[in-house]
Amino acid sequence: MSILGSDVHTEKSPDGDRTLQKGKAVHLMTLIRRLKGKAILFGFLADTVGTLASATALIFAMAAAGIPTKEITLRMGGFSGLTLMLIVGLGFTFFGGYVAGRTARQAEILHGAAVAGTGVVLGLFFRESGLPLWYEIVSFAAAVPIGMAGGYLAKEGSAKRILPGSES
Repeated sequence: MSILGSDVHTEKSPDGDRTLQKGKAVHLMTLIRRLKGKAILFGFLADTVGTLASATALIFAMAAAGIPTKEITLRMGGFSGLTLMLIVGLGFTFFGGYVAGRTARQAEILHGAAVAGTGVVLGLFFRESGLPLWYEIVSFAAAVPIGMAGGYLAKEGSAKRILPGSES
């Protein structure tokens, strides 16, 4: 299986600079042409808006519970807060990959990777200083595989299945 959504042979072509897929050359431009900007945008928005809305809701919930602002900052910056936000953020990256894959209806895994890759690139430019190294390593390293997993779920969810005993 490949990010293109079909089996790719890993043998080199006679000229040695391309991969063969069912007898056809797959170039970088072929991959790029398969990407749909609208699908990537929708997936990226699902990821970003979902993550930010969850973080905001969590902060408002703590404030509504009477926790002082300074304590909220300490909790969110501590191990538990960072771990929770890492899980929430990667969960929405998965969802964004799924949204992109379902919207594109082709090369779903590639679209999931593109959503996560967009988030990683933008995350490099808008990094918050002072975050622990473990947090940055895990968040950046896990993003693309998690986005691809969301795209994979979109691909598998769109595949038609014939249930036992059904007549189609």
